Amino acid sequence: MDPPQPTKFPELNAIVAELAERAARILGANFVGAYLQGSFAVGDADLQSDCDFLIPVRRQVSAAQEAGLRGMHAGFPDRPEHWAQHLEGPIRRWPVTLAGPDPRTLVDEVPAAALRARMHSYASGFLPDMQAWIGLDVAWGQRYTA
Repeated sequence: MDPPQPTKFPELNAIVAELAERAARILGANFVGAYLQGSFAVGDADLQSDCDFLIPVRRQVSAAQEAGLRGMHAGFPDRPEHWAQHLEGPIRRWPVTLAGPDPRTLVDEVPAAALRARMHSYASGFLPDMQAWIGLDVAWGQRYTA
């Protein structure tokens, strides 16, 4: 089976495949998956984009897992490939709280059906609402209407 080609850049596809494979090896059963986000997720990326990724885990990473992930991530910017120097992903056990309760206590799970229903209700007003603050003659605005 051919490896996935999530972007139009073969070099980047190889790097993110390596990133996912190495993260899965480091995290073991704690690995949930590897995902692109930002401009690559919505199809707007170009050679000036950074490649935002997210690697969710089942539970808080151990100190050894965090060290492994940091070591892996730190090695990419020294590589000669263009895209190896444009990877951006968080490596944290959990967000740092500045004030307030543990963030894990603040967000309830949202059922998929409820999310779909809400997004469906927003979809009909999206374009008129967007055009109230940005025109379709601006490239940034065009990205969100394709």
